Parts: sequence; C-alpha cells; structure tokens
Amino acid sequence: MPRKTIRRNLAYDMERRLYYAVFRENGRRYARTYHTLREVAEALEGAAPQGRTCTLAQWMTYWLEEVVARDRAESTVYGCRNMAVCHILPVLGHLRPEELTPLYIQAYLLKKLATRDTFYTPEQLRDLYRRHRQHLHPSL
Repeated sequence: MPRKTIRRNLAYDMERRLYYAVFRENGRRYARTYHTLREVAEALEGAAPQGRTCTLAQWMTYWLEEVVARDRAESTVYGCRNMAVCHILPVLGHLRPEELTPLYIQAYLLKKLATRDTFYTPEQLRDLYRRHRQHLHPSL
C-alpha cells in the first residue's frame, strides 16, 4: 500500500485516493476513510466543545484527547495531561475560556508563589508560568 503519512494518524493512499484518519475513542483506535482533506477537517472539528457554556475543563479535556494526542509522542501527551490534571484544572477548570484573563493567571501564579507549604524557586515559577502559557494559549 503506497500510503504517504501527512501527519501522525493521518495518511493518504495514492492508489485508492483516500485519506485515512485514525481516531481514539474509549481507549480504542479505529480508522475512517475520507475522499477529501476537507471531510477529514470537518470530522475532526465535529467533536469540539462549542458555545459559551463550555468550561476550561471540558475544552482542555477535548484538546488533550483530540489535538495533543493525535500529533505528539506518548511522553509529551503524558506530561501535558499531568500538568493539566495536577495544576491547571483543579484551580481554573470551572472558568469559561473567555473569563480567563492574563491578570487572573498572574494572580493565580502569585498565589502559588505565596503558598508556604510548597516552596517555588524563581526558576520553578518561571517554568510553571511557561507551561501554563503553553497549555492555556490555545483556549485564549
């Protein structure tokens, strides 16, 4: 089969002229075929949470499972999921993405710095800020 990989979990079969997309659902992998790249994009966008009722927790869960897991290595997915579950979602998960402002995130990070039960060095706080920005940027 002369399939050309376009990106992780997406390939094009030159003989059959079909796109093969691999999806994950409930821990299982399955493949679907599409005739055009537009059909693939519509299928991928169909599951995205929409509207103003979506919380950051719902959006980030979708983003981790459908966007990050599709294009990244397993170790990267594990690190992103761990950062979200341990640090971001317990504090910011109830907010809607439009409520999340830079001032709110800065106040959250300063509160983390002021917490006495966990000591953060300036380097650790800078790394925490960088990781939060990396994970929250797509939702803003």
